[in-house]
Amino acid sequence: MARKRHRLAQRRKAVGLSQESLAEIMGVDRSTVVRWERADTEPQPWHRPKLARALKVSVEELAALLADVGEAPARPNERLDYVLKHPGSVDLVAVAFLREQLQRLDEQYDHMPSTAGSCFLFLGKPDKAEPILEATRQMLKDQKKSTAIILGNLALAGIRQRNVDSAVVRLHEAIDVVEVSRGGLNIVFTAVRELKPWRNERVVQEVNDRLLGLMTAA
Repeated sequence: MARKRHRLAQRRKAVGLSQESLAEIMGVDRSTVVRWERADTEPQPWHRPKLARALKVSVEELAALLADVGEAPARPNERLDYVLKHPGSVDLVAVAFLREQLQRLDEQYDHMPSTAGSCFLFLGKPDKAEPILEATRQMLKDQKKSTAIILGNLALAGIRQRNVDSAVVRLHEAIDVVEVSRGGLNIVFTAVRELKPWRNERVVQEVNDRLLGLMTAA
């Protein structure tokens, strides 16, 4: 299945723009917008402020949309969708489908240990998330995109424990990886936004400068 910038296209639709109307605003051909959304090309740095205004997002949010390249969300199974709306109609086929999906998720969990770390972050327990994420980082050290995401989550764990110095170190490491892989930008932007209370500190300003430089060089 083709990988596309689905969230970018969704944002365009959310503000009521067709590909043609967005192309007109940007002063480009419709085919250029199509290539942006297909992730064949990226908007040039001088296009991005205008594109952000057209989509009614910040430049940082636009960068996150552009970095989010993936497959289209899977269409729900029609039988399962019907069963969820009509529980009394459960049959053996639906049960077999659920069992198959549960088994598949169970198998995927063995390959995605960082999920537990992310869950602890979500539950407001960064102290428990940190050792899990660090262990996962060592396991997946050869997978650049995964490493960037894990480092971003480690930065969030540090921020939420008010350990700014540790968070900044993690973010610099994450940006080093992003510069090579171009993956994981979304979580890096999230972490940098959470550093806002410390934005006047020099170390935080340095991270912001690196991220801005990375975005303009894209």
